[in-house]
Amino acid sequence: MKKIIYLMMVIGLVFTACDPMDEIYNDIDAQEQVIVGDAIYTLTEDDYDNLGLDGGFETVDGVKSTLPAFLTDLYPVWGNGSSVLVNYNMVSGLTDLGEVTDFINADTYLLANEDYPGYGQNAFAFFPEEDPADYLGGILPQAEEGDITLVRY
Repeated sequence: MKKIIYLMMVIGLVFTACDPMDEIYNDIDAQEQVIVGDAIYTLTEDDYDNLGLDGGFETVDGVKSTLPAFLTDLYPVWGNGSSVLVNYNMVSGLTDLGEVTDFINADTYLLANEDYPGYGQNAFAFFPEEDPADYLGGILPQAEEGDITLVRY
């Protein structure tokens, strides 16, 4: 009877003392897995209140300094390679918005096929060795230094 009790204790010790999955769990935990995500997010009135803003941002620098921490809190497990397109309000009537409104209100020019330098050779795009900035001044004669024009090519 005493031998049976010792045998049961040894068998119980064997089954409870080692975890055969322990090495597998350690290997899984050691792997660096980066979660990557893409999202589109529009800030709500509650978001502005939580950020201490009155309905929107006053400066572009305010957006740049506030949104990274906000997005880190919103998506805490997302790593490098993730992207979020954030829609937000800018408080109107401020003089600091020139940079933003210049791009929003920019004239748009779509290059025609004959605008490309290689058009005579049936090229309807810029070649890799061609810098578009070298050609756009001649293509857009109405543009002057300091003008902002959205060019699609």
